[in-house]
Amino acid sequence: MDPFKIYKAVKEQYKSYIQTFQVFKNTEIRTFVEGGINKRKMLWQEPVIQISKRFKAGEPISQLIINKRLHTSCSDVYPGFIPYAHQQKSIEIVCQDKKNLVVTTGTGSGKSICFELPIVSYCLEQVEKGAKGIKAIIIYPMNALANTQYEELAKKLNNSGLTIGLYTGDTESSGEEAIKAYKDVFGEDAVPNNSEIIDRKQMQRTPPDILITNYVMLELLLTRNDDAPLFREELKRNLRFLVLDELHTYSGKQGADVACLIRRLKQKTETKGKLICIGTSATMANDIENANSADAVAGFAERIFGEQFLGSNVVVEEEDKTIEFDGNIISPEVIIEETDFDLFESENISSALPLFRAVMGYPYAGKIDNLSLGEELKKSKVLSFLEKALKEVMDFGALARKYKSAIRPDTSEDACKLEIQAGLILGMMGTVMSAMGREVPRFVPKVHAFYNQGSELRGCLTEKCGYLSDSGETTCPKCERESRGASTLYPLHFVVPVARSIMG
Repeated sequence: MDPFKIYKAVKEQYKSYIQTFQVFKNTEIRTFVEGGINKRKMLWQEPVIQISKRFKAGEPISQLIINKRLHTSCSDVYPGFIPYAHQQKSIEIVCQDKKNLVVTTGTGSGKSICFELPIVSYCLEQVEKGAKGIKAIIIYPMNALANTQYEELAKKLNNSGLTIGLYTGDTESSGEEAIKAYKDVFGEDAVPNNSEIIDRKQMQRTPPDILITNYVMLELLLTRNDDAPLFREELKRNLRFLVLDELHTYSGKQGADVACLIRRLKQKTETKGKLICIGTSATMANDIENANSADAVAGFAERIFGEQFLGSNVVVEEEDKTIEFDGNIISPEVIIEETDFDLFESENISSALPLFRAVMGYPYAGKIDNLSLGEELKKSKVLSFLEKALKEVMDFGALARKYKSAIRPDTSEDACKLEIQAGLILGMMGTVMSAMGREVPRFVPKVHAFYNQGSELRGCLTEKCGYLSDSGETTCPKCERESRGASTLYPLHFVVPVARSIMG
């Protein structure tokens, strides 16, 4: 998939929609609007460019079991799994050190595994001992997130001997209603995994080992008589884990409400000082630059959970440095043109070879496969620049200016953008071997687009002026420059059937 083609297609479709919906009979207004669309970011901003990170590998799950970090049956639930280094660190903080944890790694970094594996390991250990009741509560801010994570974890736990329940406002009361709802979603022949408890009454009779819910429902579970059996006397002290996903959302009034709710939960279950509390947030990742930042995040978690958090137990991601390379080969001049991208197809590696020639300055002569292409691209100065420059996301214009300054000082910004685009595509097409022994793209580019409906148009009524603005100005700068005095800019209103403007 070429993200730039998708971006361009969406942009053109939106432009076409706007032009079809709004037709201007006044030629000056039409020219102004067309110029705004094409040149002045009237409907969209520069796209933001990001490359996905590859994370440093940790030890295989088999080694973590040998080192007694995890229960032996975890290898049945996660067969052959190799965690990332930050996932392994999380497991060690929770399972070995028995400490509270905040995971601040980015989107797509496997934050869920950081609390899933320790919870599953503990539950397997306790079920082996015959312990009943809820052992972990995982709280999501939205049902959509809860539903997705529940489905994934329920599949993993099938035939494991553990049970999991999703208790939200959508959870049916009886087994019959729940089965019907299940089949409506997954198909008439679908059968729940044997790890799933899918109705409220069954959860009240036999509470699941792992309960997934939201904070609104958790408050009801603590107060309603019907749900009292979930935390009955002989089971309530078995609760060991409390997880808040999207920790950053619990600020302000909502944060205060959730903090009070957590304290009530600990009082109800008599687990104050005994719970292992875990928070996750991709949004906080950008704030963790030094020890002081980590301490600030730990302090925030302390206020929410009411338990001690150490700055050293705020986990950040570690990148796989083995797939970054310092190349120095580049075409003597920018020879790529916009039309060169028209023939590129991400499913066809041969279609990337003209881009290789344009970026490297010589034709590709190796085997026509992704790994061989990736090997040759290790020499690319363009790809090496992109890896370093895109440690943080950057808008395309800023990236092009940085590239021009560092590599192509005598080249236009637009030409730099074309060479950058080619480099990003080649980074996606050429593969390398990661530290985990997997063939992966050198990097995967992501293009984030931002669109708006356009700003209010204003115009000057002064004769022979005709100044137009979409930047929020209220007085006419043209009249001031030409010494006609202050003149108000009035909003333009358009009558769609006749496409005429009215000053108002």
